[in-house]
Amino acid sequence: MENIKAVVRVRQILCMERKVGDVSCVEVQECGKKLAVKILPTKTETYRCSKFFPKLTSQQTFYEQCGVHDLIDRALAGHSVNILAFGEHNAGKTYTLLGPPKSLGSCEKHVGLVSRTLKHIYHKLD
Repeated sequence: MENIKAVVRVRQILCMERKVGDVSCVEVQECGKKLAVKILPTKTETYRCSKFFPKLTSQQTFYEQCGVHDLIDRALAGHSVNILAFGEHNAGKTYTLLGPPKSLGSCEKHVGLVSRTLKHIYHKLD
C-alpha cells in the first residue's frame, strides 16, 4: 500500500459563480490520475493524484471509492492513519466530511464521510 494516497474531489460551479461568468479551471487527464489546473489565462499546472472524483460524484460513491475502508482497516490493525480535507474557502470540504448543514435537513444520501466512517468502524468492531 502507498504511504500517501491523494484523492481529489471537485465541486460543481455554484449558480452565483456561473452568473458572473466563472468556469471550471480543472481538467482531468490520464483517466483520472492527472489534473490540469488553469492558474492564469496562459498558465496551467499539472498534478498527479491517486484518484479523481468529478463534480457530480455522490457522497456514497465518494465514500465507497476514496479508500477510507482501507485506512480504517489499517487503523483498527494499529497503524496510524489520517484523512485530510484541503482546499480554499467554499471548495466543498465541510460538505464532503459532514454533509449539508442541519438547516437543510438530513437525507441519508448526503451524509458525509465522517458519519459513514463511524458506521463502518462500529460495524467492524461489532
